[in-house]
Amino acid sequence: MELRDKAITEGKKRRGRKANEAPKTRSVEKSTTDPDCGMFKRPGKPQGFHYLNHQSVDGKSGIITDVFVTPGNAEDFESFVDRVKYQQGKYGFRISEVGIDRGYDREEVHKEMYDLGIKSYTPLIDTEKMMNSDVYPVKAFQFDSEKNVFICPNNCELRYSSVHKNHRKKVYRASQKDCNRCPLRENCIKGATVKVRTLEISFFKAEVDHQRMNYGTPRYFEVQRKRRIYCEGNFALQKDNHNLRRTRKRGNANVTEHCLCSALALNLKRLVRHLKCHSNGHNPLKLTILYPYISKRIWQLAKSSFNFAYFVNTPLRKPII
Repeated sequence: MELRDKAITEGKKRRGRKANEAPKTRSVEKSTTDPDCGMFKRPGKPQGFHYLNHQSVDGKSGIITDVFVTPGNAEDFESFVDRVKYQQGKYGFRISEVGIDRGYDREEVHKEMYDLGIKSYTPLIDTEKMMNSDVYPVKAFQFDSEKNVFICPNNCELRYSSVHKNHRKKVYRASQKDCNRCPLRENCIKGATVKVRTLEISFFKAEVDHQRMNYGTPRYFEVQRKRRIYCEGNFALQKDNHNLRRTRKRGNANVTEHCLCSALALNLKRLVRHLKCHSNGHNPLKLTILYPYISKRIWQLAKSSFNFAYFVNTPLRKPII
């Protein structure tokens, strides 16, 4: 949101009328017993006051590297970029690729990952299908980067006109003269009140297009397969075996501690298994002596992280009832 607000400020044209700077307000449902949680409303999910647990997982070992808890009414992508930067800064992770689900196909996510030199592999949101429109889609228009104009199917130009502040996009508009005499008008403009064709384009079109080119590649399917195994698989294991289905306490800090302990239990099992698989011919039973040390060390790291903030990063979309 901050990126687009800055882009709007830098890119909007000066108008004679002063902008309305009155603060906008909206009503939010709050729980009287736990104000930190949020109302969770998504298709196919149980509705109510919930928390969301977002986890990051290492793509090679399946170890959970980050846990972060948000209210149930928060969007999945809002905390994603901050958690990636948190892990890079605190643990020195060299992240080169991220596998995320469709909820993270957002302009800000692609822009930030591009700036960090990280490739993002995510399913794309079909906005044209969601709009269910019979007119020419945006992909039918060709962009001329030198002139900063779009070329319509009738070879007419749509020039940069203004900024749609509510949608947070740049607006490209055709001339009324070209649209009035266009033979393709019926396929391009719908409605008696609409006189010209306009396009709403992201401020970060180049970066978004670059990241979306990863969709459908062989590496994309490989990363998404690992994401389903490790991310979704971890949540299933934690719910069945490590008490992640429900929380016993209230408050974001207490729920974060609850989720962290659940991730800790699964990580301990994976670490011991990793030690056994890499024993190099030695008796694997002797390596289990390290278990108390591993448990103590991870718990110390968890406590030190908890004192600084909430925790660790990646997509968990399941509510904790």
